[in-house]
Amino acid sequence: MPIWRERSFAPSPLTLWMGRKAGTLLPALAALKTALSSLDGKTLQTRECLSAKALGSASMRDLRRRLEHCDLVQVQANGALKLGNNTVMGYLTGGWLERYAWLCLRETPGVDDVAMSLKVARGHFTKGQPVGPDAECNEIDVAFISNNRLFTLECKTETLGKAYTEYLYKVAFQRPLGGLTTRAGLLGLARFKGSAVMKRAENSRIALFGRDALPQLGQHLAAWLGQHDKAA
Repeated sequence: MPIWRERSFAPSPLTLWMGRKAGTLLPALAALKTALSSLDGKTLQTRECLSAKALGSASMRDLRRRLEHCDLVQVQANGALKLGNNTVMGYLTGGWLERYAWLCLRETPGVDDVAMSLKVARGHFTKGQPVGPDAECNEIDVAFISNNRLFTLECKTETLGKAYTEYLYKVAFQRPLGGLTTRAGLLGLARFKGSAVMKRAENSRIALFGRDALPQLGQHLAAWLGQHDKAA
C-alpha cells in the first residue's frame, strides 16, 4: 500500500523552487534562520530583526515575496518576522530540504513508497515511552523503497562540510535499522567534492549529495537507485 504523505502546509511549487535555487538563496536562508532563533513562541514574532542589508538583497526580496504570497511569513516594518502559524519555524530552518527530497522522490522512476520523518522504534515501549535500556526511537528524515530495498536519506542544511562528519556517524548508525540490504544517503547544502567528508562517505558506503546536486536532485537520486538495481 503506497505511503505517499502530504505532511507539509507549504505549497509544493515553493519547496521545489527553494530546492532548485538553494545555491543562490543561501545568504537569505541563513539570515532567516538567525532571526528565527529569537522567535517568541507565543506571538510567533522574532525579537531579532533582519538588517537593511539582508532585506535589500535580491535573493531575500525574491524569497520574501514568495513566502508572503503563501502566507507563511510577514516581514514587519522594523524587519522582524511574523510567522503565519507555528509550523513555519521547522519548515524554514530545514524542513524545506526534507520536503524537497520527498517531492523529488515522488517523481523518481522505480520508487515504490516514500515517507518523511519516519520514526523507527526498537525494544519495548509502553504508551509511546521506552522501557528498558535497549529501547530507542530514531527518526529518519526520508525513507523510501525501491526494488524491495529500503533507502534512507538524512537531510541537513549546514553549509560547511566539516559539520557533516558527525552526521555520517549518525547515518551509519541508523543503517542497520532496516536490515543488511538498507542503503543510506546524506543530503546537504555544503560542497563535498574532494573533501575528507566525501572520502569518509565513500569508505562507509554512504551516498553523499551536496549543494551542486540540488537543481537536478531527482536525476541524482535515480542514478543512485540505478547503481543498486545493477548490483542486485
